[in-house]
Amino acid sequence: MLESVALAAHGQAELWAALHKDTPFHLAECERHCLIALALSAEDDVAAHLLLKKVRLARVTDRPGLPPRVARLESRVAYRHGRGAAGQARLCHPSATGCEGLDVTSLLGAGLIGLEAGQAVLWPGDDGRLATLEVLAVENGEADGR
Repeated sequence: MLESVALAAHGQAELWAALHKDTPFHLAECERHCLIALALSAEDDVAAHLLLKKVRLARVTDRPGLPPRVARLESRVAYRHGRGAAGQARLCHPSATGCEGLDVTSLLGAGLIGLEAGQAVLWPGDDGRLATLEVLAVENGEADGR
């Protein structure tokens, strides 16, 4: 049973990667390593496989080289998924204590990380159906001077 779930998640991730191979995802080198480790230990197979595909496709640079409106760990992100209402969340490391945000290893968190404000991708919802995930705005901390 677990093998079939893992195979289905892997197949979905492969299809998603083929659809988005030319989409510019951006990650800082320091977060890339962290995201790989988090994906390998994530409980949600689909989110883990998709996050690993996104990391593989990403343009990786040092943190100061990231576009200023890219969603990364600790970013506040406004988004819309499918036809639902717009939402807003802070992207958090899963072990962050007291974080009232969105775990980057969750399905939605994995979808938002690496996207720039104004970008949209197809992303599965909790029901497994693909819908447009659009990043409406990204707010990053002042520590980077952004």
